[in-house]
Amino acid sequence: MSLAVKDFLVYVIELCAERFFGGSKTMAYNQLKNTNQLSFYKDTYDTSHTLSSEYILEEIKEKFTEYGIVL
Repeated sequence: MSLAVKDFLVYVIELCAERFFGGSKTMAYNQLKNTNQLSFYKDTYDTSHTLSSEYILEEIKEKFTEYGIVL
């Protein structure tokens, strides 16, 4: 995995932590991993990294809802 992809995944975790988990990066990481979103963003890096933060957060929120995670 390239450094750019790793940096992007850290960015996604931090976004999610701030928006949904009161800044807890551990909780954000665990939920993103459990819902397969880290793999999704890793696999779709070429297009995903061009999306706005708000769009990414909306996608994450939708996936959490599908998995029954209450935010």
